[in-house]
Amino acid sequence: MSLTNGKHIIKEIEGTRCTLLEAGISEERMEFLKHLMELNGYEVKVEKEPKKVQKAPPKVIPKEEVKDQSGQEAKQESESETKDLPEEEIKREEEEEVLPDTYVIGVTRISFNPVIAVYQRMLRNKKGQIVTPQYYNQETDDSRGWYWKHS
Repeated sequence: MSLTNGKHIIKEIEGTRCTLLEAGISEERMEFLKHLMELNGYEVKVEKEPKKVQKAPPKVIPKEEVKDQSGQEAKQESESETKDLPEEEIKREEEEEVLPDTYVIGVTRISFNPVIAVYQRMLRNKKGQIVTPQYYNQETDDSRGWYWKHS
């Protein structure tokens, strides 16, 4: 759940009911949020999502040219002859691409809502500055200023 979604989602992570911060995030994002929440006194639970595998699209092999006995290409004159010939062969290989690891992160305090916490300016970074939406979304390292003054 990012700051653009105001839903309060509860999920069980490592056997504990947690308020979901975000799901399907990279390891770097997970480490950032974990450090930020622990710095603000929240107990954080993290779970690695099961590996996702993406199947490669099928490879298309064009039909071979039909040649007559002299070695030159023969022309197809009637439609009935072309219907019998396969137009293309589809070779399906079981190639699979393994996607990078993704994580689910949450805090054990059920009443916590990250949208409210950020916009009510309740979170602080390691320098003691107020966490802005831009800082929370990792768009900037600068955590100063009011959220409506940033573009």
